[in-house]
Amino acid sequence: MKTSDFVLFTLEAFGGEIIGKTLLQKRIYFESILTDMDLGYRAWYYGPYSSEVEDALGRLIALDFVDESVFSYGIYSAEGFEIKQFGFHLTKEGEELVTIKKERLPRAWKKIGEAAKKIKNAGDPDYNTLSVAAKAYYILKGERTPLTSYEIKKTAQGFNWDFGQTQLDKAVKFLENLGLIKEIPTESYAR
Repeated sequence: MKTSDFVLFTLEAFGGEIIGKTLLQKRIYFESILTDMDLGYRAWYYGPYSSEVEDALGRLIALDFVDESVFSYGIYSAEGFEIKQFGFHLTKEGEELVTIKKERLPRAWKKIGEAAKKIKNAGDPDYNTLSVAAKAYYILKGERTPLTSYEIKKTAQGFNWDFGQTQLDKAVKFLENLGLIKEIPTESYAR
């Protein structure tokens, strides 16, 4: 299966539209874990990021299978950049292509659809919580021993990732609900 198929199936599984680049990347990140598919995720500013997913999304937009919307808030960050949010939805042609792809790749569609359902059932958090969950899981996955919340946050600093205890607690609850980590005492988060 191509990465572009993964992106198309993800959009379809979440109702044909996802608002936010970070949300799209993190949903696909967790789907890739749940389906055991390597999409090239590496540590990045907002957590695990895949240039493969970004490139596939760009091709789908260029081919008019996905429409990209930009929402400007008219607010500027401390660095002087305008704050924007991107939305992605399947076009009519994209919906037709998904129908064809579902017939050609039924097992892939089923796996991604089931992974999306697990994410929804686990709470499908907002992009901030999903981003912290992705960061925490990325750290836990790289370690071979259980970590305390302090150790997770300390390791995160090495990636220039910063989050508070409340954010981490919400993220850990999501990871537990998703079945990626076991329910654990608040002082230690284990894989």
